[in-house]
This record gives sequence, structure tokens and C-alpha cells, in this order.
Amino acid sequence: FPVTILMPYLPTSFHTPVYSSTEPGHPPLHLHGEREMTFQLGHASNKGLITTTDPIKMTDIDKVKAVVSKNPRDQALFALATNTALRASDLVELRWEDLSDDGDLITMHIRERKTSKLRRITLNAATSKTLREWKQRCFHEWVITGQRGKMSVGSIGRLVKAWTDEANITPGRYASHSLRKTFCRAMVEHYEEPPYKVMWALGHSSEKQTATYIGLLQQDVAAL
Repeated sequence: FPVTILMPYLPTSFHTPVYSSTEPGHPPLHLHGEREMTFQLGHASNKGLITTTDPIKMTDIDKVKAVVSKNPRDQALFALATNTALRASDLVELRWEDLSDDGDLITMHIRERKTSKLRRITLNAATSKTLREWKQRCFHEWVITGQRGKMSVGSIGRLVKAWTDEANITPGRYASHSLRKTFCRAMVEHYEEPPYKVMWALGHSSEKQTATYIGLLQQDVAAL
């Protein structure tokens, strides 16, 4: 089913995210407020359910923002990746023709490569503004471009590593997938959203898979 997600633009400011979905509802999981959820970098409590990359910590977001602000393309890439939870393989396939702009918000219409799911993602005003500014400078059909047109997934990974190195943030294993994980951790750790909402955004099959993916320790995963 198509899912519309309006997320905060992490590099600029935090606002309460608004979700709108055509998928069936789930009862919320009231983990927050009952006990503290604990995370750690590189944690792998369930083999095969998470990758070996780390998210950017919320305390480091502003440092990375300062780095990407030097390049309109990098700023657009960072904004998209940390607000949509899209995989790098989907970001590099995004064309300008996949975006519709009503003058207020930009909406993306994509088919995920890994899952073949059709998704509709509505960006907030700050992210939409960032994309408009990049579009004025971009002369390719692709939204995220490299030296020869469409950027590769590997190039995104190298960019993320360069950003985090320059920002001198908390040491970790940073790559293209770190941006997707940053979205997830912000939703659960900062906004205290229940895992099932993040599960919808990621397209996971279970809340336990999502909890492990975002780095919850084993005792928290077992509680779901």
C-alpha cells in the first residue's frame, strides 16, 4: 500500500512527525515512559537482522549539517536520506520526474528496488525547500548526481564517511546505510515513536526486526 510520511528535516530542526498511512492500524507499544530503551553502536543481538553500519547520533547531527551545508547536492542528499528512510539504492534511482511540487510540499513517487513496493512520500517544507534549491543548480535528470550523471551507492557511502570524518563526530562504522538508520533512531530515541511506525517506514516484516535493526539491546528486543 502507498504510505505518506511527513518527517522532520533533521539537519535543520526537530518537529513532531506526522504519519498518514493506508495500512491497517496496530496497537501502540508503550515502551517509553515505562522503562528506558538502551542502544549501543554496532550491536548485533540477532544475527542476520541488522547491518554492520552505525547511525549518526542526534548529538552529532548539527556537526554533519555544517559539513553538508557547503555543497547543495550533499545537503539535498542528507536531507532526503534522513527524512525518508529510503535505501541508497532507491535514492540513486530518483529522477526529478518522480517528484511533484504543489508550491508548498514536494511529494515523491517511487518503487523500491528491493521490495518492489510503490511508495508515496511527502516531505516537509524545510526538506522541500532544500530540494528546490538543489534543482536550480542540477542539470541532470537524476536528483542525486555524481561526476558522470547518476551517483552510485558506493559513492554515497564514501561521501558519508567523508562527512563524518570532517565533522569529527563520535567514532563509528559510517556508510550509506547510516543515513537510513539515523532516521530510525531519531524516530524511536528522540521522538519516542513506537517501533511499529518505524517498521512501516522501513518495510520490515516485524517489530522485532525493526528493534534489532535500530540497535536496541537484547532485553528490549525480547520485550516486543
